[in-house]
Formats: sequence, C-alpha cells, structure tokens
Amino acid sequence: MAELTGGFSFNSQAVGGPEMSFALEPVRQFYKDLSILKEDMTVNQHNVYSFLDVGRYGRAYVTGLTAPRHVLQGGTNCKTWNPKGSAYTTVDKVETMKLELNMEQCYDSIAGDCFQALLSTGTDMTDLFSNPEISTLMQMLVDGVFTGINNSIYDLAWYSRHPQIASANSNDTWDTSVITLEEWADFYDQQFASDDNGKQLKGFATLIDEEKAAGISHFNNSFVDGDFSDSTGAYTGSDIQAEFEAVKRAAHPNLRPIINRRRGGPGAVYLVSQSVFDAYKDSLIDTYNGIPEGYMMRVEGELVPGVLMYDGIPVVVMDEWRMFDDMLNIYTHRIVLTAIGNLGIAHDVTPIAQRSGAGMIFQQSPVLKDKGRIDMYANFRLGAFIADTTLMVNKSLVETKA
Repeated sequence: MAELTGGFSFNSQAVGGPEMSFALEPVRQFYKDLSILKEDMTVNQHNVYSFLDVGRYGRAYVTGLTAPRHVLQGGTNCKTWNPKGSAYTTVDKVETMKLELNMEQCYDSIAGDCFQALLSTGTDMTDLFSNPEISTLMQMLVDGVFTGINNSIYDLAWYSRHPQIASANSNDTWDTSVITLEEWADFYDQQFASDDNGKQLKGFATLIDEEKAAGISHFNNSFVDGDFSDSTGAYTGSDIQAEFEAVKRAAHPNLRPIINRRRGGPGAVYLVSQSVFDAYKDSLIDTYNGIPEGYMMRVEGELVPGVLMYDGIPVVVMDEWRMFDDMLNIYTHRIVLTAIGNLGIAHDVTPIAQRSGAGMIFQQSPVLKDKGRIDMYANFRLGAFIADTTLMVNKSLVETKA
C-alpha cells in the first residue's frame, strides 16, 4: 500500500481492480471501474486487422496483385509464340474522415460535499493539479477519457452509418433502459457524422451488410429464423457445427485455399456473435463432457480466453457486438469467416493505439475567469475498409427482441 500525503492511499492489487481511499470527513471509499469495455483493435491479438498510415494525404490506395495461373505448356519450335496467363492488379481508394474530440473539465463538477476536501484552499481551489490527491483523481478521470476514445473508435470502425442505428433512431426503438436520451443523441451524432469536407466513414458491419443487401453470394447467407430463441437470443438449432461448415462451403474460390491450409499458422479466423460462440462451446461440452485440449487456443502455453478452434481455424467471440444489440433492442447472430488482416483501418496518427488518446492535448486555462478549466482536444483521421471482399464470408440474421 503506497501512502501519499493528505491521507490518500492507493491499492493496485485490490480484488477486481484498483481501489482508492481518501481521508475525508466522513470517510469515503471509491472504486475505480474504468475498464476497457470494447476491444482495443490495435492490440490485434489474432491478426484480424491491418493498419494503413495515410500520413498527411488523408487517403490511401489498397492494391491487390493476382499471380497468373496455368502458365506452362508443351515445348514448341522456335517460330511459335503462344503467351498464356497474365498478372493483374485491383486498386481501391480508401478515404478517411477527420474526427475531433472536444472536452472540458472544471473544478465545479468536483467541488461539493463529496470531493471538497481534495481541493486545495483559497484561489488554488480551481487548480485541479495543485496537490497529489486531486492530481491522482484527475489521472483517473483522464484514464476514463482514454477509455471513451477507445470505445468510440471501435464503434466507428465497426458500426459507423449502420442502417440498424438509423432505423432505431427513426422508429424510437432503441432501449432507454440501456442508454439515456442524451447518450443516444451523442452516439447517433458520432455514428452519422461527416467532416468539414463532407467525408464519411462506414464501419465493417455496415460494409458487410451492404454486400449482403446487394446479394453477393458469399455474404448473402442467413440462419434459419426459428433456430434462435425469441426471448433470450440463444441458439436452439440442432447442429451449430453444421453452420460453420455451411460458411466454409460458401467461401469464394480465392478464400478456399487459405481456409484449407494445414501448414503454418491459421490463415483465416471466424468472428462470431456471442450466441454462436456459446452454442459452439456448449456443443463441445455436451459431446465430450468438457472442452478437449485440441479445441482450445494457446499462445506460448497460455490459454486464450474467448477463443476456441474449429477445424484448425480460431473462433473468436466478438462480445462487444452484444453492446450494440442491447442499445438497439435487437439480436444479431453472425458468423464472419475472413482471411487474417482483411479488415483494414486507415489513420493518420502514429501510433493509432486506441488507449493512447490519439495524440490528445490537455491545456489548463491561465485566464482567471475560466477558473482553472481544463480543455482536452484531439484531431485525427480514421477510415475502415475490407481489403478484399472475396476473402470473406458472412452468415447473419437480425431479430427484434421479444
């Protein structure tokens, strides 16, 4: 236990997370619960994402190179020239959208019975870095801002401009027990924002569902409507493993050699909703009275939570998708089979680490009338893209909660 002046103590080993206590009158306890709610994609544990630094240009080009096939033929005499096969490239432009963070923190929100004893006295009361106790509390608040940036980048990268959000907003079907009116307004504004040049961002789920709506065969696969519970969203079908096999069979010929590869590490990964993952886990337990070692994923001997194996391919539960569903009052059941690195994130901040604050700047105002207000600002560009749609399969079903 590290003791600081002013009766402040901090225990980083507390069960469930760091615990703080302050010598106040009366004594109060504070529990730090600023966890990362959504995946930090920049950790990229399963090589799902690829990152493209667009620098000052604000856009990038993704180029695909296809090797020629079947180029050999029988030998001919010197007068015969019969060229066969060719290499070709595909070029897709990736635009990025300018994003901003504007926040401020004033001492007024901390002053009062609860935190008054943490503030300094006299005119130093407005300085939120004037003593060790209030400085530490500010560090916690800043950590919360970083968590908010992390979650917002995830929301944009996966769900920006998704039609389910627009539908929920138009029909007022979003769940008021999950998100407040003010939070919903901020969420909707964020997800459908355009920058000052009219640039917009579409998330991965939005791009995937657009391909499905367009009838692209390897995206336009669906579960049977009656295979999921209307009340809980749980899988009630007879064979979840058959669903994985159906997804593999629907793969484009370009993806099949990757998913059938047996040498080296996996070349593809299943990204699945919680309903699908739980059904697969339960099927293994029912069949083997537990989960056999061969169905677990280990990295350097350590078990990786939230990941199982199916036919040599990792099955990763995307439990953050459930938060999106909870807000919109829907169930989304989804299996995405994709080549590793096929989900691309374009950015202009290096590094783009979501927990770094994306280059956020803090400034405490020296102007007396601002009373020590702290302004927080970040400005960066972000884009999301599927590098090669032929290297992905989607199977999905969206249902309204009963």
